[in-house]
Amino acid sequence: EDWQPLYDEIRSRGPFGQDNPAPVFRCEFNPLPGLTKRIGEGKNHIKIRGRRYDAIGFNMADLYETKIKDERGLCLYGQLSENVYHGESTLQFQLIDFEQTSESVSVPEPPLRKSLQNILNLF
Repeated sequence: EDWQPLYDEIRSRGPFGQDNPAPVFRCEFNPLPGLTKRIGEGKNHIKIRGRRYDAIGFNMADLYETKIKDERGLCLYGQLSENVYHGESTLQFQLIDFEQTSESVSVPEPPLRKSLQNILNLF
């Protein structure tokens, strides 16, 4: 999915502060196995790689390792942010909180594909 239009819309509603808080999103997320890692000079940040986007939790590495028992589905709470690194700009999901879901998260299919599949299942 392309997050840029959503990110641009959110930024147009700023500046954010006490009287105009930035929106917080809830995302169901399947991390790519083995690609979640501690980052930063003190290794106190967590970077969670996903198929469509990455999530970053500043000063959350210890909390992540305490709360998350395996890399099945996660429920993430956070905000879209822009990451500029070595001149490259990418969007990422900046964590506020997270929790383990009971099972892997299924990503819904586009409505047309799902409708076609249901029709094909009739035959």
